[in-house]
Amino acid sequence: MDWNRALKVGGPSVIVTYVFYNLTNNYLAESQLLQNNLLLNIVFLAIVFLFCIFVCYRVTMPKNDSSNKPQILDNEIEENEVESSLNIGQKYKVADIKNNKINKNKVKGDLNIG
Repeated sequence: MDWNRALKVGGPSVIVTYVFYNLTNNYLAESQLLQNNLLLNIVFLAIVFLFCIFVCYRVTMPKNDSSNKPQILDNEIEENEVESSLNIGQKYKVADIKNNKINKNKVKGDLNIG
């Protein structure tokens, strides 16, 4: 495993997942408990199956589209001269900013959208 790439992509969770996988794999390989007990095998498979169903549900679950978000739509912000920063929709934590035309503005500070 290339740890540099894995840490860049997944961060510290890669290490936790790898350690958990190795501990679980070693336990299942060396433990005689699951090899001799049919009921524990069935329970283990049922738990894994339910976990897979839960993960699939969470991945495919429709996202809640909150319709009470403020909307900044169809505005024309053109040819303005601003001495400091130009902030568009910055006071809103979450806002829909769509179909706005922002052209030919002279801003001496920062231009913040959203």
